[in-house]
Amino acid sequence: IFNRREETRVTTQAMIAVAILIFTVILLFNPKLPRAVGAVTGAVLMILFQITDAGTVFKQFAGDTIVLMFGMMVVGGALFETGMAAHFGKVLTKITGRSETGIVLAILVFGAVVSAFVTANSAFFMFLPVVVSLALAAGLSVQRAIWPFSVALQIGQMITLVGGNGNLISQNFLLEMGYEGWGFFELTPYAVLLFLVGTPAILFIDLKFLVPDRDFKPSMADVGESDFPEKINGKMATSGIILLAVMIVMIINPKWCPQHLTAVIGALACMFTGCLNQKQALKAVDFNCLFMVAGMTGIAKAFQSTGILESLFTPMLVSLGKTSPYLVIIAIYLFAAIMPQFMNNSALVTILTPIALTLATPMGIPAKALAGIVLVGSYSCNATPMATGTSAATIEIGGYSIMEWFKMGLFQLAYSIVAALIYIFIFIKV
Repeated sequence: IFNRREETRVTTQAMIAVAILIFTVILLFNPKLPRAVGAVTGAVLMILFQITDAGTVFKQFAGDTIVLMFGMMVVGGALFETGMAAHFGKVLTKITGRSETGIVLAILVFGAVVSAFVTANSAFFMFLPVVVSLALAAGLSVQRAIWPFSVALQIGQMITLVGGNGNLISQNFLLEMGYEGWGFFELTPYAVLLFLVGTPAILFIDLKFLVPDRDFKPSMADVGESDFPEKINGKMATSGIILLAVMIVMIINPKWCPQHLTAVIGALACMFTGCLNQKQALKAVDFNCLFMVAGMTGIAKAFQSTGILESLFTPMLVSLGKTSPYLVIIAIYLFAAIMPQFMNNSALVTILTPIALTLATPMGIPAKALAGIVLVGSYSCNATPMATGTSAATIEIGGYSIMEWFKMGLFQLAYSIVAALIYIFIFIKV
């Protein structure tokens, strides 16, 4: 009797959590309501309906991701205020030219490479000023530069083991369950394949039909028309050196100085050196973006606690395993690609990887094939801003509407599926 009551309680909680999730999505699609309000409302409802506790939700508002974003926004603001970002943009246009295709291709390559060694959230805010200034210097819409940059950061996370949090989570599960861990570049073939499939799709379909072309400038870049100095002055050089130092420390990523602490130290350095004052620092911080990311993360944490994924997914996989191992792998990929549209992708990897690995031996499927396809799917998650802090920040800072974001993300999911299917049938042997 006790077990039945517990199962009923969990099922009820899961249904309420799904209803709150749907309601939150509806709020996000309301153009009259700030997206941060919709995200925070969903998080608060998770508390009121006892899906999770207040500590779990509000912890996200001061979590590592928010602290990192806050610090890097200040560092980026210093680059704009001193004119260094504008100078970077002007210099880079001499290399890339002013054509949209050349600039976007350069952004895609740069974004993929840098996120192989620095997490996507860090890389986004670290180099956003450069990307924005490059677009402004070339006379292009900023919106058409930020979206490809965000997508490239997702692709680059698969190049190395340290590129994304999900990679390290997957590595830990493999080792804990007695399997061989990932090699440093073992996930690279998929990243290369996705880049080769995604780049033409972005250049010739995304930019032509889906990405908006409005005259839009993020608030952090609104610092006047004198932002293209010919010579580098002292404050410009200082802000550039601080950015370089922050990037190096983040790549090394020492245990005594995690990335969010590095971002805060960089922000403090900008203040102490006079690269920007208190008023300018606060102006550089997009609090609407921070609250949106925190609210989304709180919802994801609450949804994760319901146990609905484990209860639904395991029986389905066991049934598919009786037919074909490839069907199991494809089902895992589709589930891993679709579910992060409604929850944090690292949380999805945490939930789904151990489920997938328990099926490896009885179904005769290599453990790495299952763990890898969970990762592959979890990075195909841009149809909504819920999966990652980078997605939520991109939609807010880039000024995209939810419908525009949904269309661009849905197309990204489509070509990601194509790349994943190619990867499965070429690289995975079962």
